[in-house]
Amino acid sequence: MRLLEHTQQEIEKRGIKRFKVAVLAIVQENNGAGAANRIETVSRDISANGAFFLTPAALPVGTDLKVKLFLLPNDPPQSAVTSTEVDLKGSVVRIEHDGIAVHFEKKYEIFQRNQQQT
Repeated sequence: MRLLEHTQQEIEKRGIKRFKVAVLAIVQENNGAGAANRIETVSRDISANGAFFLTPAALPVGTDLKVKLFLLPNDPPQSAVTSTEVDLKGSVVRIEHDGIAVHFEKKYEIFQRNQQQT
């Protein structure tokens, strides 16, 4: 995973560092309807407050979401851990031609999956 920091001007505008990094994710409407609008995607950039996800179709601004981020281990062959998953909730705050910007709620859960669980 390669991280590239944004310019100081961009950091000052947002008030928090945002990194250009591709993180595998599942983004889904948080409406209790199961797999409604379940999108497997990747992030374009990410910060502590949110992320921009590349999506083929836009979800409306204000849509409540469940987000699952998949963090892969640094050295998979020597580790029983196959992935670390971060479960978050958030909402769509902006739409662009190639995806959606999501603001994360502060509460989240982290899980580790190992080879026996997959």
